[in-house]
Amino acid sequence: RPSDAPSASPIPSADSTTQSQTFPRPQAPSQHPPSPPKRCLSYGGISQLRVPEEPAAEEPASPEESSGLSLLHQESK
Repeated sequence: RPSDAPSASPIPSADSTTQSQTFPRPQAPSQHPPSPPKRCLSYGGISQLRVPEEPAAEEPASPEESSGLSLLHQESK
């Protein structure tokens, strides 16, 4: 147990350093565009909701339907 404590001590210190270094990086970009966030949220939110629903349902149905229709057409022909 005593050996675990010292080994765990250096690990957290390294994590905190990497976290503190990565924190300032993402904060800078997010602060750079202060006015586009609203547009991204409203536009992205709508497009995101529609994208997953429509494309997700259309993608699998589209290829299946198109392939099924083409097969039917070929068979009927």
